[in-house]
Amino acid sequence: MFYRQENNHGFVVVEALLSASILVIFFVAFLGIVLYNQKAYDDFSNRQRAIQLAEEGVEAVRNIRDADFNSLSDGSYGISSSSGTWTLVPSSDNIDIFNRQISISTISSDIKQISSSVKWESPSISQSVLLTTYLTNWAVLEESDVCWDNPFIEAGLSVGTCASGSEVVVQGDYAYMIKAGTSNFSIIDIADTANPSLLGSCTNPNCSLSNTLNSVVVQGDYAYITSTTNGSELYTVDISDKSNPRRVRTYDAPGSGDGRTLWIDNGRLYMTRNYGSNTSQYELLVFSLDNPSNPSLLGGLNIENTCTDVVVSGNYAYLACSDTSREFQVIDVSDPGDMSLSRRYALNLPGSSAGWALIIDGDTVFVGRNDGMIYSINITNPQSPSVISSYSFGGVVNKMVVIGDSILAAAGGNGSEEIQFIDISDANNMSLISSVDVPGGNYSPGGIYYDQSRDKIFTAGACLLLGNSSREFLIIDSDCE
Repeated sequence: MFYRQENNHGFVVVEALLSASILVIFFVAFLGIVLYNQKAYDDFSNRQRAIQLAEEGVEAVRNIRDADFNSLSDGSYGISSSSGTWTLVPSSDNIDIFNRQISISTISSDIKQISSSVKWESPSISQSVLLTTYLTNWAVLEESDVCWDNPFIEAGLSVGTCASGSEVVVQGDYAYMIKAGTSNFSIIDIADTANPSLLGSCTNPNCSLSNTLNSVVVQGDYAYITSTTNGSELYTVDISDKSNPRRVRTYDAPGSGDGRTLWIDNGRLYMTRNYGSNTSQYELLVFSLDNPSNPSLLGGLNIENTCTDVVVSGNYAYLACSDTSREFQVIDVSDPGDMSLSRRYALNLPGSSAGWALIIDGDTVFVGRNDGMIYSINITNPQSPSVISSYSFGGVVNKMVVIGDSILAAAGGNGSEEIQFIDISDANNMSLISSVDVPGGNYSPGGIYYDQSRDKIFTAGACLLLGNSSREFLIIDSDCE
């Protein structure tokens, strides 16, 4: 009997090569995952370290301020520590791979803007973080007697066509006001609060803004303004020349929702928008202001709701919204690129009215609604907010600000008490201190701003006849007893 012996050596070699190839592929893939994860970890670690260094820079300047406010001269610096004492040095300072620079600029005689920037190089890209805050000359400000027992209208001004002012903010010796139903953006000189005067506006050809303007915030040499124009929901305006502001950037947000309200916090710009049926439309957007003339989108969240006010504190954005089942919402914004629904917390306030205005004082949020109610809310745990108490304003609450840590100034559509000063020293028992009845009709201010350095209130409201002129911009002071 004959046996045939097949030669399988070729197949064995092929199988060995195939197995080796598969092992190589798996090894390369595994190595790629390890290297990617290592890079992601290194990037995350570097960013956390950069944030810590930037925060350290702010705290160092705060300590220098506490010792002598007058030592904070405008300019760019590094910081140095000797025997536990911080000092400013002429150039930026370096820590490992990081370069830190402190910038100081004057807002008013008793307020400085502090920016702490940290930059570093990672493979193929330069990265940076920026923290911005404002430091006051507290030693001087504490000497003033802050009280609002007897508020009165000190002065006012009308600019452009007779239309209601919708929001106003103050930086240094200037107030910035926008008007509802018009594209007018105005810069007002308030160095002499008894005689405010118009310096410039966006009626010039270099600064054309379209349709209704809803919100304005200012930082440094730039104003950021939201609009109802589809394709121009966010404007960036250069205000370095107060007499000649210039529009330098227009942002077209996806979808057709109008730009609503704005907030700036630690080098980021937060914007809310009207709710739209387009599922790709974000109702909350977060921009980086590393390049202040050109805000760049960091991320957004579709919250399926129109939110009319936003304030950011720490890692959370707090919103007043129109959905009557979740008028107050809290969103974790620590990572703007990952603001998922699982990191959003909502509170259904009593009744069935929309949230309209919002402000924070420490661990308490105050939410004003369009039914005239103001609610105080405990946010000690931002993920589990709870109602403390309520106060009846008597009309739509358009905007609120906190004075010191014990007074809430609310502005809105109450025909006889359009501006109210409320004692919030006990959040469980809010009570009226005083009010302003603006003569001439329902002033219904849409904007209110408290300037701590002057201890004055600035408002923007309806164009009413006051004396011999119409004045939608008002400056309010108070006599103390």
